[in-house]
Amino acid sequence: MARTFFFPYTLKPMKFNILIADDEDSGRNSLKILLEKYFWANIDSLSFSNSFEDAKEKLIANQFDILFLDINLNGSSAFDLLVYIPSSTKVIFVTAYSDFVTRALRIKAFDYILKPIKVEELSNCLDRLLCEYSDIAKLGHLQIKERGLTKLLKISEIIYLKGDGPYCTFYNSTESFTTSRTLKSVLPDLGNAFVRIHKSYIVNRDFIKGHTNRKLFLLNELCLPVSRTGLKNL
Repeated sequence: MARTFFFPYTLKPMKFNILIADDEDSGRNSLKILLEKYFWANIDSLSFSNSFEDAKEKLIANQFDILFLDINLNGSSAFDLLVYIPSSTKVIFVTAYSDFVTRALRIKAFDYILKPIKVEELSNCLDRLLCEYSDIAKLGHLQIKERGLTKLLKISEIIYLKGDGPYCTFYNSTESFTTSRTLKSVLPDLGNAFVRIHKSYIVNRDFIKGHTNRKLFLLNELCLPVSRTGLKNL
C-alpha cells in the first residue's frame, strides 16, 4: 500500500492533480479504483481522457502533476503528446505493450507499468514519487509552476504573496513569480512564519517592520493593507 506523505511544515498531505489518458474504459476505471483506494489522501483532482486529442486539449489547458499514459490512444502514439507535457509532470506509462520501455526511459518517464496492473507495482511507483516530492519539501523549498515551468522557491526568502483570483504572485528581494494557485491553497504549504493580513496578501513575519490598524510596513519599506481579520491574525 502506498504511503501518505506530509509537508514538513504542516499536517496536510501533499496533493496532486492527476490525469489518466487511456482509450479503454476498463483501463481508466481500474486505475481510478486503485488510486482512490491506495492514494486517496494525496489526490487533489483526478481527470480522464479517452483519446489523443482530448488528452492534448487537457494538457494544454491544465497543469497536471502526474500523468498516467497508455502507449496507444485510438491508434495515435502517446509519445506524440510529449511536446505538450511540461517537464514538471511525472509521466507514468501504463500499457499492455512491453516493447517501449527503453524509449520511455530515454524520455525520462518516471515509471513504466504493464497491464494488468499489479497493486504492489503501482504502490512502489507511488511510494517513489512521494519520496521524491518529500525530499524537495524537506529542503525548505516550495515547488510552483510558472508558464509550464517548475520552479523551486526558498521559503525563507519569500517576503510576501499577492493574490489575484485564481493566481498568486510570490515576491522575494529580487524577483517575482506568478502561479495558478489561490492564496488559500498556498498558505498551508508555507509554514507558521507566514500570516494572511488581507484577502489579497500573505506576508513572512520575519520581514515585518511594524503595523498600524490598517497598514503593515515591511523591512523593504513596502506598505501593505491590513484587514480586520488580518489584524487579528497578526
